[in-house]
Amino acid sequence: MDQSPQENDWQELIDYTRFGSEDVFYIQQIWPLVQPELPELINRFYQAVLKSPARNVLQDEKQVERLKKTLMRWIEEMFTGPYDDAYWARRRKIGWTHVKVGLKHHFVFSAMNLIRNDLIQIALDHLPMEKAVATCHAITRLTDMELAIMSSAYMQAHEEVELRSLQELIVRAMPVTILCL
Repeated sequence: MDQSPQENDWQELIDYTRFGSEDVFYIQQIWPLVQPELPELINRFYQAVLKSPARNVLQDEKQVERLKKTLMRWIEEMFTGPYDDAYWARRRKIGWTHVKVGLKHHFVFSAMNLIRNDLIQIALDHLPMEKAVATCHAITRLTDMELAIMSSAYMQAHEEVELRSLQELIVRAMPVTILCL
């Protein structure tokens, strides 16, 4: 499975979602408000995961504790950037990790929804309405790009499975094809 991004995919996402310097400003400005709430946000997230079928990809409590630290770093990077090719590559790697451990794709979307809702609530709780709305739009744009990057790993993995199936079918049919020729 190739983990390298396609040329221009990250920039295409930025352009398509209209994620610009104003969004970066709002994302980075709310970071000091998000940071102290992260431990509780992450605990709520893993409480939800442990109550869902997604828990089946988790091995034990030690793994959950490691994953909490990983989620902390992921959110920190999301709010501090920079939003460059290295950022894209790290997010793509996360998608591949989810594929490798067998996490169903719909849990990635559900998980992002939990995190996005908590982040939006922080903005609504702490910012004046006009600034909160702009910050919520920025959070939505960024989390949608995150989802697009991670879900591309699922799409590529599916395509590779389909290609292998076609290759196996061709190989199995070769003796009949050669006999017919």
